[in-house]
Amino acid sequence: MTGRQRVHTLLIAGLLSWMTAQSQAQQYSMKALGVGAPTQVYYNFTTPKINNSGQVVGNRRSSGYVYSNGALTSLANGVFALDISNKGMIATFNQSLGDSFLSGPPFSSAVDVGRLTGCGPGDTPITAVNDSGDAVGVSNAPTTCRQPFLFTPNSQMTSLGGFSPAFQWLAINNSNQIVGYGVSNGATRAFELINGTLTDLDPSNATAYDSEAQAINDAGEFVVNSNEAFCTKRLGPPTFKTITYVCRGTIWNPLKFSGSTVTTLPALGPYGGTAAAIDYFGDVVGTSQTATGATHGFINLYGSTFDLNSHPLTNGTGWTILQAYDINDSGQIVALGQDASGNQDVVILTPQIVKQPPPVGLSASHPTLQSAAASSNASIGTVTLASPAPFGGTVVFLSSSNPFVKVPPMIRVAPKSTSATFMITTAAPVGSVDVTFFATTGVTTKAATLKITDGGF
Repeated sequence: MTGRQRVHTLLIAGLLSWMTAQSQAQQYSMKALGVGAPTQVYYNFTTPKINNSGQVVGNRRSSGYVYSNGALTSLANGVFALDISNKGMIATFNQSLGDSFLSGPPFSSAVDVGRLTGCGPGDTPITAVNDSGDAVGVSNAPTTCRQPFLFTPNSQMTSLGGFSPAFQWLAINNSNQIVGYGVSNGATRAFELINGTLTDLDPSNATAYDSEAQAINDAGEFVVNSNEAFCTKRLGPPTFKTITYVCRGTIWNPLKFSGSTVTTLPALGPYGGTAAAIDYFGDVVGTSQTATGATHGFINLYGSTFDLNSHPLTNGTGWTILQAYDINDSGQIVALGQDASGNQDVVILTPQIVKQPPPVGLSASHPTLQSAAASSNASIGTVTLASPAPFGGTVVFLSSSNPFVKVPPMIRVAPKSTSATFMITTAAPVGSVDVTFFATTGVTTKAATLKITDGGF
């Protein structure tokens, strides 16, 4: 990948064995939703989505559904559920009208996202919505109006550009970073759209193979599925050399983009796999074929890929997890399961929480921090736990008493570690003020104070 470091992950048998044994410590409870397997419906609205509250949207043959707080609600016939934000906003598509709608709690009204300015009738399905209600999708109006779009609340739908008509923006995060794919010169290409800049993720090999960007998290990491391969051929005279070149393969593999690093995620067997979603911490879920050719859902955690069927279920005996569709920041997974009789259903896998060590220390590398108007406006925070984190890690929620002093919403202490670091920055000049920031696990909160000044340290 041009401008990025490609890391091909190698699994050492001993390490994989150790990690597999460790993975047995993570158990899931399973909830079958009673909706059956997703089926191909209008366009491609088949993949269930889950938000950070555990709410799920998905579709059956004739309509969508919403699962929330243990209750399943069916949408009207011909209305399909497209996505759900962490704030509970639901994107739907009305087949008879051809329009998409956004509806937030308490769902007493819905906003029609409309159509691109100057475009006539044509379907406008949303593909993703973020917590601000910004949504991306595709306008399928005739001819020049077949364009990907961005809809922002209290604003008109605007074109995002790209290759018409075969261009899809599939995901948007809360920083309005967008990923998807388009068709260029006969090849499907993964693209990112950040701050208005459209980027092919591998322009030097733009026609050599296919790739599709599927999902992006709020840390800016995203996943791509690619059939990139390396072929060889023998040259003619006078050299008769054998060369290796990038080519289109027959197997798809998931890639994880994190900053300047691209990691090829290992599959469950030699037949490759595809990624579907990525959470805030960079955990990836998807579907892969095992060494025996069976199709199973997987999770990639800390760089190692695990078959979700190797994680014991506290209930759901006899079920097989065939595909993993989405994962939220709490580690809940919405997936396709099959029981011992061959019946398939959408299921929610919820990690069983083991006792988490509380925070005992919270500190900053610079107890005094300059405001954003000055040159040095960052400090490194450190959270220390009472004991090593268990398998899966310990999530620590962070907050600040001043909205202009920024900390990430959460960090995760790695398994067997007792501490983790995070960045503290000032987003705007705040003058001289004392700011308290907090670290919480479970019911235990640790606080520390940081002094913000307009002067030096």
